[in-house]
Amino acid sequence: MSKLSSSLSSTPQTIAHIEESDLKDRLYEMGVYPDQTIEIVRKAPFGDPLIVKVGGQLIMLRQNEADLITIKEN
Repeated sequence: MSKLSSSLSSTPQTIAHIEESDLKDRLYEMGVYPDQTIEIVRKAPFGDPLIVKVGGQLIMLRQNEADLITIKEN
């Protein structure tokens, strides 16, 4: 398992865990929660922001948000 922010793969992966944070509720409201499939669509040159596809929609995440998400490869 690894952090979404450090992943280099653009293949679909599964969200394993989201760390406790003030941002956790915001991620849940956007449809980012454990057992969802997430796919990195585009990463900015310095990794911030990150555009991901979750549940059929594109979402832009900041580095600090992506750091909260632990993923596992499918």
